Amino acid sequence: MLLGIVRASTQRYNEHTFFSLILVCWAADVHKSDESNKYKHLRQAAERATQKQPDEIHLIRAPNHQWTNPAAIEPYTTALHAHGFADAGIFTVDVLPVALQFLLKESERMYAVIYEHPKAGIWINFVVLFKDGSSITFTNTRDRGMEKRPGHPTVHVAGAAAGQLYSIAVAQCPRQPRKVLTPESLVTEFEKAWADGIRWRKSRGGISVAEVASVALSRSGQPVRVLRPERIHYIAEQEGKPEAELKNVLRRIFESYSGVTKAYLVSVKYDESPQIWVALCLMSASREMKMLHAIRSIFKSLFRKGNDLDIMFVGDSEAARIEAVCKPFFQCPSE
Repeated sequence: MLLGIVRASTQRYNEHTFFSLILVCWAADVHKSDESNKYKHLRQAAERATQKQPDEIHLIRAPNHQWTNPAAIEPYTTALHAHGFADAGIFTVDVLPVALQFLLKESERMYAVIYEHPKAGIWINFVVLFKDGSSITFTNTRDRGMEKRPGHPTVHVAGAAAGQLYSIAVAQCPRQPRKVLTPESLVTEFEKAWADGIRWRKSRGGISVAEVASVALSRSGQPVRVLRPERIHYIAEQEGKPEAELKNVLRRIFESYSGVTKAYLVSVKYDESPQIWVALCLMSASREMKMLHAIRSIFKSLFRKGNDLDIMFVGDSEAARIEAVCKPFFQCPSE
């Protein structure tokens, strides 16, 4: 069984509205389907990808490193210095084709990492380590569906500038005791985090078929993810004046599409991320793009720039989970 989610957005960091498709998959169902040969190839790709992951990495100090694209690095460093971060070293990695620069804000016990990779490009992370051994990462990369080690969530804000991402990190970082950081300790902590992450991933059988499918589908910038249903957490019905107006307009749309039987507007979280999203969950035999475009247009007209809506097609099992916290705002009279 596949559960499709489309994200309609007024996009914070891109001037265009876009759709992001998320597929929630049950690997066992894929294995039993008519696409078993495709599953076999995905399984083989997952095994190869797992084997390529080194168990350990070691950072090599590279103070004279020449960035491939210094013009893209400079805005990051300038913004970080303006926010009180100090340079903590440039490094390469012994077994990976990546260069990185640490910047540390000791007063907040937070560090930033600027990465440059020949294929993945340039991106930035903000990281906080907690005294209980957990951590949180804020990144301006797209979420491509890779599962996160428990206790170490990642918040994705695709395309955010350094200052924007830093503000989000400050606002959303959990309020719990943070580990003291120094320029010297960053290297040890970084290498340990890699080793712990790889050990966890391999202990659960390596990279999964769902993760490989997610990365493959999101290649070339395609806004697509594949998730297990356990990674989605339904919180409560999304209510408010603008939401009520949205529901009223959507009811009229759904009445004109005979395939829609139930609709829910519910707040959700993914994995352990503190981010809360709003999802329009539909039980529907119809997945017409015309209907999706109509939903996107209505959402864009009612909500200001920076709001997002996930559009999720659900089956009976997911509907039961949703109805534990949220009643349908639309129900086909024949149901």
